Amino acid sequence: MFNQTVRYAFLMLRVLAGNVGHYVRSVEIVVNADVPARYGQEILKDLVKRGILVARKGTGGGNMLPTNNLGLPLSRVLVALDVWEWNAPDLGPDVTADLRKLYGDFQDWAARTTIDDLSAIGSYKAFVTG
Repeated sequence: MFNQTVRYAFLMLRVLAGNVGHYVRSVEIVVNADVPARYGQEILKDLVKRGILVARKGTGGGNMLPTNNLGLPLSRVLVALDVWEWNAPDLGPDVTADLRKLYGDFQDWAARTTIDDLSAIGSYKAFVTG
């Protein structure tokens, strides 16, 4: 359901949600999230640019999920990653209508599910990859 960028972003946000308010080195984030290092670091940079995360260089630096961003809906993360918009392909009126309803349900879920909720999902990796 999610593309690779979204999967990796959610996995890394889950790691950061467990360390909210503290800087975590990017190497620790990608290792704990089981995300390829270069790809993960690019996603982290994008999340910093979009205001989801904060970064600091040097000793004691890394990436941080600010406490006030724990409550951000996942829809905000999807917008930050430029994957929020979707146009249903024309597969006939019935199938297209079903796809639009499914996407509407997904939008509702993403709007009410927060970054903090990611840490409450038991087998999160299975959730995003399965």
